[in-house]
Amino acid sequence: MPSRAKEIARHLHPSVTSIGVFVDATVDQVLRIVGEVGLGGVQLQGAEPPEMIEALRRARPGLFISKVVRMFDARSLAATATSPADAVMVDPKDPNDPGARSSPIPVDWLAGAHHGHLIVAGGLTPSTVGDVVRILHPWGVDVSGGVEASPGRKDVRLVREFVAEVRAAEHG
Repeated sequence: MPSRAKEIARHLHPSVTSIGVFVDATVDQVLRIVGEVGLGGVQLQGAEPPEMIEALRRARPGLFISKVVRMFDARSLAATATSPADAVMVDPKDPNDPGARSSPIPVDWLAGAHHGHLIVAGGLTPSTVGDVVRILHPWGVDVSGGVEASPGRKDVRLVREFVAEVRAAEHG
């Protein structure tokens, strides 16, 4: 799989940072693939402890590191406050059921977010993302299923609507 990722990454515009997604990989595995593919960052989606983030940072200064925090209730937000990651993505998706559609995180659960680079994911669509951006002012939003025509196939119209809603919320 790293060879396919490397092929994709070499076609990206230089202004695009390629991010590899890892679930419970070891530091050595992550570093090997980062070097092999030429990734500019990683997204850690498993149970990786803060010590792993610190080890990656020591080994590869400048590597962008995002950590996913699973939001199952409002108490889950506490994990964002102490994360040494460059960005924290909050996502309600159950890692044991990766094919399931997730519902949006209730905005009031995120009101006390303390990480400066908060990314909100899960259940976002063109009709829901505007409120999330207006209320929370996150550093970023992440969408997948909310802009799909069918599983794995993006709908260009929905992607455009999503981006337009984000921009309108940021500037409105």
